[in-house]
Amino acid sequence: MPAMLFLILVLLCIQWTSRALIDHHAGYIYAIWYFYFLLVCITVGIGELGSKFGAIDAKGNLHGQAGSVLSGLLTFAFALNEDLMTALVLIGLTLLPQVLTYIFGGVLSGVGAALRDAGHSICLA
Repeated sequence: MPAMLFLILVLLCIQWTSRALIDHHAGYIYAIWYFYFLLVCITVGIGELGSKFGAIDAKGNLHGQAGSVLSGLLTFAFALNEDLMTALVLIGLTLLPQVLTYIFGGVLSGVGAALRDAGHSICLA
């Protein structure tokens, strides 16, 4: 049940961010989805070929020289732990200051309303 709730939350976040960006960045959204599904197809293809040639058994273990080559490719191309940590750090460094500025400067102290009243535009992106 928690996995289903997490999936729903992820899909809602994807939908919300896509709708927020679609007007000005539709081409980028298309490119991101294209490369995501390209990598999914490559991963599935590597898995199927490895399984067909005996480099991957039914449990997902890699065997032989082909298995070691596949392991190296998958480790290089899909180093999820390092990539996830890098993405989280970059997202945190990019978004956290903006969100904190919005909360403390705009919502709590009313700076946003004062700037709008003075004719200034506010942009967080």
